Amino acid sequence: MQSDLDQILAALAAEFASGQMDDWVTAQVAALANPADLVYRSVSEGLAGIVYRRLKKTGGLEALGTQLAYRLTQTHYHAVQNELRLRAELVDLVAQLNKSRVPVVCLQGLALPDDLYAQSGLRPMYDIDMWVLPNNFKSFSKLLQACGYSSSRRYPHTFKKGNTVVDVHTHLLWADRIAARQHLLAVDQARLYHEAETFRVGNQTVRRLNRYDQVLYLWLHALKHNLERLVWLLDIRLLLDRFDVGDWWQLIERAGLLGQSRALAQLLFLLDELWALNLPDVAQRFQGATPISGLEKWLLRRRKHQGALPQWSTLVLFPAGMQHGKGRLIWETFFPHPEIIRQGFPDAVNLPAWRLYARRVMQIATMPLKKGT
Repeated sequence: MQSDLDQILAALAAEFASGQMDDWVTAQVAALANPADLVYRSVSEGLAGIVYRRLKKTGGLEALGTQLAYRLTQTHYHAVQNELRLRAELVDLVAQLNKSRVPVVCLQGLALPDDLYAQSGLRPMYDIDMWVLPNNFKSFSKLLQACGYSSSRRYPHTFKKGNTVVDVHTHLLWADRIAARQHLLAVDQARLYHEAETFRVGNQTVRRLNRYDQVLYLWLHALKHNLERLVWLLDIRLLLDRFDVGDWWQLIERAGLLGQSRALAQLLFLLDELWALNLPDVAQRFQGATPISGLEKWLLRRRKHQGALPQWSTLVLFPAGMQHGKGRLIWETFFPHPEIIRQGFPDAVNLPAWRLYARRVMQIATMPLKKGT
């Protein structure tokens, strides 16, 4: 059974997407026995800005009480400041990139269309995600260093300057960490890289994934993180809401080309479960022709009914459509290369590989004892 809080958050996200307020949501928020749960959960789900704007518009902010209203307000305005700072940093960085002609693709939050969230701070943003092909990483890292960013030995692909973090990917689906993830794509990642589109950020031009690749990438990113944040699903819904029938045909065709038809079927199943979307006929026919397993459906419904997935869900959902390399992907997820394991154990910099793997075995053995697994 879906909890009241999960229902409210899903309904608030649906309200935002449709632009129409629902009296049922207002009544449900007012009836909450512990409104603190709504505030803290909205923060963890990435919906604090949307909840803040909704409550302020309907006069419900004061009903939270002084302390909770202050917490929610501060969270929202911190998100506003963070987004404006990151956008300014991105403009400066792109200006240097365009001078040096180092080709990059911007990913995730900052790559979303500007008008997807009409006001700053409605969607939290924490860092700048950039994708470069492996042979361009050295040039890009030098450019970042020239711009005042530095990386650590432990996290060589993460660059910091003050409070700004640039996370650099050399593989779109994170095969730079788990090599078997390269098999998630049925084509070379360079094809997606070269078929990216341009968009404006400030007075500069930068590239992002084309709209079809962006939908698929955002879903796989959400799966990689066990669907932990509802805002990631809202991002995708807002993008799909702009699709016409021709776009849907191209999305389905693109998913097939990339080997991600099963992932698209998972996505549409969950979006329909959460929001009972009125999908076009072409999408419904695709769903009928691309069935997903009962286990996949059970796990995806867990996101709706319990707001979280078991930690092992990624091992089922993420590689579901892979034609080969699935076993290798699961093995490397448990036992990646030693340098990746070291990142999870800050005190293990100098440990030999066998001791690292021993600690990893112990870590895996205790996972079922943790809440939510």
